Amino acid sequence: MRSKKSFRGWNTAFLYLSGGLILYVLFRLFRKKEGAIPNPTGGEYQPSPLLPSKKKLSFDEIYQWLRREEGVNYTAVPDAGKMAIGLGHQIQPDESYLLTKQLTDEEVLQLFKKDIDKIIQDSNKVIKVPINKNQQLALISLRYNIGGSAFNNSTLLKLLNEGNYTEAALRFPEWRTSQGRVLTGLVNRRKREQELFSKPV
Repeated sequence: MRSKKSFRGWNTAFLYLSGGLILYVLFRLFRKKEGAIPNPTGGEYQPSPLLPSKKKLSFDEIYQWLRREEGVNYTAVPDAGKMAIGLGHQIQPDESYLLTKQLTDEEVLQLFKKDIDKIIQDSNKVIKVPINKNQQLALISLRYNIGGSAFNNSTLLKLLNEGNYTEAALRFPEWRTSQGRVLTGLVNRRKREQELFSKPV
């Protein structure tokens, strides 16, 4: 009698352990891979090796911020003397097909990913000091808007690389003009970027 009870007890324990193991295997199989960027809300994006490991900037944070700042245009529109489409993507000479194209949401996203990848790579080459995720997002937003040449030659970047974060933050408002005119939209955007840059994580 006792051996039957003991056998049943071991049998029950075995079933629980087996069930737990199966659930764990299924979880591992179906869990989304870290680091993947399948859509705007998935995966972690790591723009800089200087970021603390526990405070990474996600792709979704970059996408949502710039979507609010840039807006979305599914067809080409004039933009500071050039033509742009999507999330402020400047249409290049070899992209003339975009001048007459109507983008889907997926195509908007793919153009944005391409632009962001280049900006991240370029920024990592010129930023020489540690920056937190808020500072990085603010700088990405500025760089996205003013272009690589202007950003790389800016006093803001020079001060930042000297470790003068406070003075660097004060330089955001300098980038408020388009084609020689001060624009309210740019004034407000620079203020938001400046506040984000100065905000502790």
